[in-house]
Amino acid sequence: MNIYDNIRKVVKDYQKYVTEPIFLIDKDGKLIYSGDESLSKKEGIFAVNREFIERRDVYEWQGMTFYNIFVSGWRFLTVGIRGTGDKAKNMVMLLSMSFEHLSNQVSKEDFLLKLLIGDFDRDEIEYYIEKYKLIKVSKVFFSSKFR
Repeated sequence: MNIYDNIRKVVKDYQKYVTEPIFLIDKDGKLIYSGDESLSKKEGIFAVNREFIERRDVYEWQGMTFYNIFVSGWRFLTVGIRGTGDKAKNMVMLLSMSFEHLSNQVSKEDFLLKLLIGDFDRDEIEYYIEKYKLIKVSKVFFSSKFR
């Protein structure tokens, strides 16, 4: 199970108690969770808008409220909810704090051990290499594993 799977699992639980649909968009702009089934089948519905990709505060766009979660300076995940205003802003912030906590659960030592036995996918590897500033590990690992 990768980090996005864990986050999807948590947002599905939140969605049971939130009336507005919640959306998760990965670092590549791909919709990885949609609380609105009609949107989940539309390819590219949340194409990355270059105007907002580096925003570090809550923003509203097309009747929705979004927040980008950054890890070591790069965008890891965008959380969105249908609606605007203070209620939507507070919900997005609450969700983002939960996901930031989830993404910080693996220690540096656990990451290195799990990396050696192949327990991570490429996105997780990139995330933890950035988080723990393991530049030398990334060069060796990516040059040998992902040719």
